Amino acid sequence: MTTPAERVNIVAFTKTDEFSALGDKSKSFPYQRVVALWHNDGFFGQHIGERNTRGRDERVLSMSPKVGSRLMASFSAILEGQEVNCHRFAREITGMPSSTTEPVLAFDDLPIVGELPEGSLGIIGVEGYGVPHSIGYGLGEVSLQVMSSNGELGFAHNNTVVDFYRQLYPSHTVDLRQVQ
Repeated sequence: MTTPAERVNIVAFTKTDEFSALGDKSKSFPYQRVVALWHNDGFFGQHIGERNTRGRDERVLSMSPKVGSRLMASFSAILEGQEVNCHRFAREITGMPSSTTEPVLAFDDLPIVGELPEGSLGIIGVEGYGVPHSIGYGLGEVSLQVMSSNGELGFAHNNTVVDFYRQLYPSHTVDLRQVQ
């Protein structure tokens, strides 16, 4: 367990955006898209993303230095135009080998949850289909995740994400499951 003295604070600057299934606005939901991250390392700090963040919503994330470094690296990769989908982000922020494939395939034995404890990895499991979405960093009712293959990092309510996938897979059981 990381003690408060061993944590770093990273400020996420966000704007309201909307995620939809291939442009289908009937299957969409709002989320807070991350447009910049800032971390004060005690010397010079590090700012990634939009330079003018005046008027943007702010969310302070307190995490271990190792996870904070992974978050900053993932966001940098997104801004550089690298392919960072939800699975790659989830793998990288938790320290797994980088890949754009699902972090787990068999999910029947994983617990079904409504909230993800801070720092935990979650997946959307669709019975009879697989894992269409990974949630990289749990924060309770809301989690930090990549919303698309275009690397749109953002905060979304877990129940909203589950409901979205239930619309996409109406004849399947869809649940949020905690991996770690």
